[in-house]
Amino acid sequence: MYRVLSLVGLLYPACAEELAILQAGPLTLHNNDEITNTRVLHEYIQAIFYNRSSMDGAEWHSIWTGLHHDLRQLAKVAQDSMPGMLFAVGAAMYHWHWFHYDDG
Repeated sequence: MYRVLSLVGLLYPACAEELAILQAGPLTLHNNDEITNTRVLHEYIQAIFYNRSSMDGAEWHSIWTGLHHDLRQLAKVAQDSMPGMLFAVGAAMYHWHWFHYDDG
């Protein structure tokens, strides 16, 4: 599976404390900035798909499988500790769910 974001070593705060900033791979997401989070996450995912000169269906599926897994992890972090990231993760999951590889 293609790994898109590295959330290994992500530390959750104790109790119901909220995270102020989350470093997820190369992305820095902020709890109080939904609009920037949405843009940053969308542009990062877009670059993954569109910066390839060629991609077949199997590679696309591998990327999507890893990406979907990572987005679900981000959704869990958002739900548990960073509500300012909920919209960005939800929008990314919705948008990229409808994107399909179509023979190049």
